[in-house]
Amino acid sequence: MPAVGIGAHWMQSLVLTTPSAFFVGVFPEDAPIWQLVVCFAVLPGICEELLFRGAFFGLWRTRATPWMACLVTAVAFGLFHLSIFRFFSTGVLGLVLGAISLRSRSVLPGMLAHTLNNAFFMVAMTYGWDVQPSWLVLAPIAVAVAALVVPGTTVRSRAPGL
Repeated sequence: MPAVGIGAHWMQSLVLTTPSAFFVGVFPEDAPIWQLVVCFAVLPGICEELLFRGAFFGLWRTRATPWMACLVTAVAFGLFHLSIFRFFSTGVLGLVLGAISLRSRSVLPGMLAHTLNNAFFMVAMTYGWDVQPSWLVLAPIAVAVAALVVPGTTVRSRAPGL
């Protein structure tokens, strides 16, 4: 999952570069890493997935095709993060999380993926890891996204909300 966000952010940066000071001061510097992970990875992973891939997707699923519901919730997810510099990468992540929920017929795998994605970035930012993408990273991302959206696999809902 982190590779998807890194790749999407890199593609966006070809058009719109994120200012170097964008994340400076966003997170408390004196907080222990476990608190940062709980507050910025675990809680958003649970709450955002319940909102977007649970409630919001469930509402759109009754009004549109499953993939259109994924697309609409992904755009809403990108807009929800209130940043032009994060819109594309969070939107792409939202699309992948929607595909995971659609394929699994559950929000739980998406919650786990979302939490792990955010936790990776919290740890990376805390320890100053350089997480710049390369073409070697982008190839597996393309394969993973393609595997999620390969036509020919029908997803049937067990319940009206999913």
